[in-house]
Formats: sequence, C-alpha cells, structure tokens
Amino acid sequence: METYGNWLGPPGKRPLRQTGIYSVAGKMTPMGDFRPASPDSFDDDYDDVSLSESNRGPKLPATPEDPPRSKSSTGVYTLAGKPASPNPPQNGNTERGGAGGRSRGATSVAILYFLVALSFVAWVLLFAVGLVKQMEMAAELKLLRSNFSESQADVRQELRERQREQTRLRSGMQRQRQELQDIAALICRSVPDGKKCSAGWQIFEKSCYFFSSERANWADAGELCADQDAHLVIVDSEREQGFLVENVNSSGLYWLGVTDQLQEGNWVWTNGDRTSISYWDTWTENKDKEQEDCGAIGAGGVWSDERCSRAHRWICEKAWNC
Repeated sequence: METYGNWLGPPGKRPLRQTGIYSVAGKMTPMGDFRPASPDSFDDDYDDVSLSESNRGPKLPATPEDPPRSKSSTGVYTLAGKPASPNPPQNGNTERGGAGGRSRGATSVAILYFLVALSFVAWVLLFAVGLVKQMEMAAELKLLRSNFSESQADVRQELRERQREQTRLRSGMQRQRQELQDIAALICRSVPDGKKCSAGWQIFEKSCYFFSSERANWADAGELCADQDAHLVIVDSEREQGFLVENVNSSGLYWLGVTDQLQEGNWVWTNGDRTSISYWDTWTENKDKEQEDCGAIGAGGVWSDERCSRAHRWICEKAWNC
C-alpha cells in the first residue's frame, strides 16, 4: 500500500479519483465524495503502476516547462506546477457583494434625485406663493390709489363748491352793506348836526371828539376812550390840528394817540400809522428824552413827549353815528 494524501492504496497503484480538490493549471476543481464500497474496490480505483524501473523506461530529466507533480496538503494535488490556494475565492459571495454595493449606490442616487426634486418643488411653491402675494399687493395698491383719486376728486369738487358759495355770500353781503350805507346817509342828512354825536361830544367833519376834564396816565386814558368805542385822538390834517387848538384848555396837557415806545424817536399813532405831520416843541431842551415815550398837546397846539406814567387830560375821537 502506498499513501496518497490521506488515503491508503495498494502498492504499484495510483488513485484515479479522490475526495478533495484537484488543482489543474491553477484552477481548483472539487471532486465527488470518494467512499469505496469494499477494500477490494481499491484495485478498481487504482491503475497498475508496479512496473520495474526497467519497464518504466529511462527517466527524463525534469525541465522547467514540465515540473514534477508534487503532493501538497492533505487531500489536495498540485498539477502544472501551480499550488492550490488555501483560501479559494468565493465567486458567489463576491458577486453578491458587488450586487449589494451597486444596489446601495443606486439607492443613494435615487434619494439624492428625490431630494433635489423635492427642493425644486419647494422652491417653485415658494416662488408661486410670493408671486401670488405680489399680485394681491399690487391689486390692493391699485385699489387704494383708485379710492384715493376718487376721494381727492370729491374733496376738490366740494372745495370748489364751497368757494363758489362763499363768493356768492360775499357778493350778497357787499350789496347789503352798500344798501345800508345808502340808507344811513339818507338818515344822516335829515339829522341835525348837534344830534350826530352823543351828549358831551363835539363834532368836526365826520368825527366826534371828547375833551376830558379829569386826569389819567397814557394807558388808562386809552382804555377810557375804548370804553366809549373811541380811541385817543389821531391828528392827520392841519384843519384837525386847528380844531384841537381851539378847544384845549390853556392850563394843561392832553394825551394824544402817539408814542415811540417800540423804537426811540420813531413816533407812530395807535392805529400803526406813522405821523405825517407834527408840531413838536424843538426849542425846549429835553434832558429825559429816553424815558418820555408818549405824546401830548398843550396850549398853542405844541406837542411834547412826556412820561407815559404821568397824569394828564386826554382827547377821545370816534366817527359820528351816521
């Protein structure tokens, strides 16, 4: 018996088949299960190799192209000089691993496409919502402008109507005033001159004058005249100046309605007009000029500036009743 791998065989025989893996030209080839039915069956499974050395013929030298067969590990023969791999490749597992990797890659690409499509849809929705909102705002703004234009037109129309109404009222008032003045003129022509002014007042041209016998400062004198719907006398003509000279008392001064309280040396009447004529006493030296801001008339019709706080008589003036 000779040992081949893990099997025992008769001497001079070589196994025809063996359970294990044959390596032919580097390729692993599995074989079927080798189980002899009986010990005698070994003869059938082995070829007769018990030849003498002479019958075998001369030994050929080993060449690199025809390497001798060698025994490898248990149950494995090496043919064509290529050793069998101790860990044969698992083709099925490799193919399944590759298929699984491709499947995972395809899933990742599909998820990426889905996310991109979802982002695009969200962007389109946001754009649509923004566009709708913009259109709504534009429509609302247009409506507001239209309402504003209509309101503005209505207000302008109402203002024009009010202006026309005021013009009509003003014209009517002017006509009525003119009619009243004409009626008053007719009445005044029929009234004697002595009755055109109140009792105690003297008439000159179209004004009535009151010469007081009491004394008061310049401000109080103006208020007393205002209580009688009059004002301190304003002299605007030489004829009126002559009338005042004829009626003043030669023993005192009378307040006039003239002052330079606002600006020293700038004399104005109480109605705001500047003096067009004046009869100031320019020959008498005035040592207290800056404190004398109110004008008065004395005997002979001479005007003098006096302290407004001094007490003098006064002259009131107002238009006659007609």
